[in-house]
Amino acid sequence: MVDPIRRKLLKTGAAAAAMAATPSMFAQQSGNGEG
Repeated sequence: MVDPIRRKLLKTGAAAAAMAATPSMFAQQSGNGEG
């Protein structure tokens, strides 16, 4: 069994990585959508 804490850390890490890679895409989408 995997420790709940470990799973939480993995999830948090994945989310952090996604959020770190997202802003640029977000900015482009927002710009295209708004303009």
